Amino acid sequence: MRNRNIDILIVEEDREAARSVEEALVSREIGGSKLICKSCEEAIQHLSHLLESGSGRSPKILIMEMQFSSGTGLELLKFIRDNRELNPISVFIFTKSEDNELRRRAFEFRVAGYLKKEEGVATVSDTILRLIDFWEICEFM
Repeated sequence: MRNRNIDILIVEEDREAARSVEEALVSREIGGSKLICKSCEEAIQHLSHLLESGSGRSPKILIMEMQFSSGTGLELLKFIRDNRELNPISVFIFTKSEDNELRRRAFEFRVAGYLKKEEGVATVSDTILRLIDFWEICEFM
């Protein structure tokens, strides 16, 4: 990631996990906007607004939980992949879910990675820092 200013959308209802992800990004000086949505519905509304207004650019990276109190993240994945303008978003699942069927279905929507979220703030941060290391060698459109 030669350009360290990259817009990132985080979809996570657990405040502590969302804050850990955001802090890891800041610690590595990843600039650009970082928006946290607490649900898939909120993320869909945000992305719909970007599409309708034409005024904002869509995020390059989405980091999301797959299990929410209101359901799964499959609806958000479908929304992204069904919209041509959003298709370039690199989606990384960061979840506590052990559901193999959910994992299989997520990969049908071409997720870039499916990461296991371990308990503890330090572990969440460590995983995100490793993901950032991966991004350092990637090129984004």
